[in-house]
Amino acid sequence: MTATATTIIKLKQLYPKLKGNNRRIADHLLKSPELLMSQKVCDIAESCSCPSSQVIRFCQRLGFKGFKELKAHLAQELIPLRAEAHYEGLEGGDVFGRLRADYCRNVEQALNDTLAHLDGALVLEAAKRIHGARRIAVCGIGASAMTAQDFHEKLARAGLNSTWSPDAAMQKIVCSVLGKSDLLIAFSFSGTTPAMLDCMKLARENGCARLLITNYPDSPAAELADLTLFTVAGEDKFRLGAMTSRLTQLAIIDMLLLQLALTYPDEINRNAMRTYYALQPK
Repeated sequence: MTATATTIIKLKQLYPKLKGNNRRIADHLLKSPELLMSQKVCDIAESCSCPSSQVIRFCQRLGFKGFKELKAHLAQELIPLRAEAHYEGLEGGDVFGRLRADYCRNVEQALNDTLAHLDGALVLEAAKRIHGARRIAVCGIGASAMTAQDFHEKLARAGLNSTWSPDAAMQKIVCSVLGKSDLLIAFSFSGTTPAMLDCMKLARENGCARLLITNYPDSPAAELADLTLFTVAGEDKFRLGAMTSRLTQLAIIDMLLLQLALTYPDEINRNAMRTYYALQPK
């Protein structure tokens, strides 16, 4: 499976913040992006019942000079988009089979997009910061809490000084005493979870480095981070997003662990073996 076009990913990441005419323009672009090749600004404006100037401003918000540049980029990277799953009113036939197929397609696309757009240089930088930190606080709320716990346990098995708590208040307490030699690793799919934003603000006030794993670059949490790794997972009405968000976060975790093992092979492998044997029956 090929990766989703970068322009479409940008649009989906921006979508939660869009309202009114801007959301209608986004819906039009996402519905049939391949049709843009034969459309003009006035065509989109008419379909969305908005002035042409707003369509141009929308393209600029995505980082393009105008509609022509958006079309040029999309023409270079456009691939067939996956069909969105719709679950309202499922009747007859193999309902479970359809659910299973849609789930597999959703997961495969999310993992493929996340890994295809993951920046290797940023992964290496993140691995170096993790290895060089005196103490690492791993934080995650709600669905991201399970990912945070998994990463904490993997870091501990690699011999790194990591802390994690399932309690949001305790996460804030830990972040309030982090220092310049420490590292906060925050997981937040939306980048808007209030408790997680509090943790990041506390760490920033103390001069602590902040690594964020999120799905949205244009989010409050991304503004508080000094290094961000992005997942690419869509949410639909059936809430598959809560599942794919965790799986894409786990994929990034695995890439970070692999990068640590490649960059510091003797130390990481030695500690991994020591913790492995420590868990074996005596």
